Amino acid sequence: MAVLWTLFFSFFATQSLPGKNRRFFAWVVIATVAVETVFGIAQSIGLLENSDPQFIIGGSMANPGAYAGYLGVTAPLILSLLVSYRKNKRFENICYILGGLFILVCYLLILSRSRGAWIACGTGCLCVLCYRYARLLRGTNYWSKKATRTPAIILSAVLIIASGFFVFKMKEDSALGRILVWKVTLSTPHPHASLLWGNGIGYFESQYGKWQADYFREKEGTEKERHIAGYVTTAYNEFLELGLEQGIIVTACIAALLVIATGTGWKNLSTIELGAKASIVSITILMFCSYPLKVLPTTLYLMFCLSVALYGKKRLLSTGHRMISNGVRSLTGPLICVFALAGMINARGYYFFHRGQQRVMRHDLKGGIEMYKKVQGFLRNDGIFHFYLGSAYFLSAEYQKAIEELSVSCTQCSNPNSFILLGNAYRENGDTAKAVDAYTTAVYMQPSKLYPKYLLAKLYEATGDYGSAGEWASKILATDEKVPTTAAKEIKEEMRLLLRQVRNKNKK
Repeated sequence: MAVLWTLFFSFFATQSLPGKNRRFFAWVVIATVAVETVFGIAQSIGLLENSDPQFIIGGSMANPGAYAGYLGVTAPLILSLLVSYRKNKRFENICYILGGLFILVCYLLILSRSRGAWIACGTGCLCVLCYRYARLLRGTNYWSKKATRTPAIILSAVLIIASGFFVFKMKEDSALGRILVWKVTLSTPHPHASLLWGNGIGYFESQYGKWQADYFREKEGTEKERHIAGYVTTAYNEFLELGLEQGIIVTACIAALLVIATGTGWKNLSTIELGAKASIVSITILMFCSYPLKVLPTTLYLMFCLSVALYGKKRLLSTGHRMISNGVRSLTGPLICVFALAGMINARGYYFFHRGQQRVMRHDLKGGIEMYKKVQGFLRNDGIFHFYLGSAYFLSAEYQKAIEELSVSCTQCSNPNSFILLGNAYRENGDTAKAVDAYTTAVYMQPSKLYPKYLLAKLYEATGDYGSAGEWASKILATDEKVPTTAAKEIKEEMRLLLRQVRNKNKK
């Protein structure tokens, strides 16, 4: 948050310099959109491969949700410039470029199938069009006639409802999955340390999997909920996540900032001010159903838009603004150096972390563990790091050390694999009860997954508890997995064989 506020005030300070600054930043944003568009088009026609093989397009961000979100929230700025420059023949060539870019952005948004980005983009662009062309409607009596206004309102309502139903049905499981995340987060009682001041960055990601496991363990949930539940690292609602991590006070301040920036002041706006305000509307909408603040380009763009929108409200306070600007300029350099140094330290840590992973993959377990130990101090709060270190200890048959690292990983993150591997370590260490507890948590984190249930069934079989083994084998056969795989078929076939063996033993 400190970095974000520094960026905001840095952008805010530049507004007191000549107007070329905001135009420069605006064109930098458009240049990044153009580059991302080139990546997206190349990926869509097969010239480039997305770094995440699960998705066809993702630009430089790999994930189509993050990619579409950035394109969607910058579209209002492009449209604002396009509509403004269209009136001036000197900018005819620029209009063609902006028009082509806007069309390509819309095309890539459709390909991404990101409904949140569609709604955010549509709302922001509608704000631009309403501002530019509202005077034309006000200048006629066409909309003042009741006979025209009433059918138009009814038709608009029908179109909105129909569009909402279509958008929901298009990716129903995804929509229901987000509703489940909100339901679990809000309905299950959690012992939060502080809701007023927050529980710290990363709190939601580290705890949600455990909340979901408790939800299904205690309430079972519906069959649909068990089918769609998955590994979640974000709340898909920035205000909800901010409330848990940064506290109610910070969340209220951010919400107030967004309201101040967009709620008033829609008069005598420049082209860039209009685009910035409309983009803030888009980002605010996206914050209710996605994770724009976790996407660095979107966050930087939000800081720029807020500085543009809020400077317009404060330009009369020239003395105070100059003081803020001068103070920020004097502090920006040292702060950037501090953040750069911290970034270099983290980069060094992740460099050795990556080298450790490579050595472990080459079966050099001792060398991998040595690399991990070099950065243990830097990454001590990273649950994924502890998972990989615990994995290396497990492969080295150092089960007690593996248990220690994996227990830390399970505390700091909600990765089901951490619980599965912790269960394996307890099993090898001879602690069956704790192994069962770890496996059971992994089962309820993702009820549609077969592997944790399979491990439980095999553990009970190995300990001679054939009744429990048969019970879990039956649950596996009754589970409708999300994506049928060859491994799932083999597991179910093995469980059928196990059930027959259990029945034969019961007959004897």
